[in-house]
Amino acid sequence: MNLVAEVSTHEKQVYGSGKYKILLVDCGVKYNIIRNLLKRDTTIIRVPWDYNYHTEDFDGLFLSNGPGDPKMCGITIRNIKTSFEADKPVSASVLVTN
Repeated sequence: MNLVAEVSTHEKQVYGSGKYKILLVDCGVKYNIIRNLLKRDTTIIRVPWDYNYHTEDFDGLFLSNGPGDPKMCGITIRNIKTSFEADKPVSASVLVTN
């Protein structure tokens, strides 16, 4: 079962109206991440895990973490590979456990 598809937004959503546009690929993002990004003069463009965002206008790409097996997210992985070839910053949400 693709748990990311279950928890991801199902449509593009825009939050804020800041100077910097951050495209957030929602693989199960927590709202606290969105709230913290909005504190930094940003506009957050939240898109589903399988959204083709390559025609969107944005300054940086943020990939959220999420549940389940990442192998189920082949579309996301292909989009990320394409993004690494572009001239835009890429960041990811990381969960660190001790």
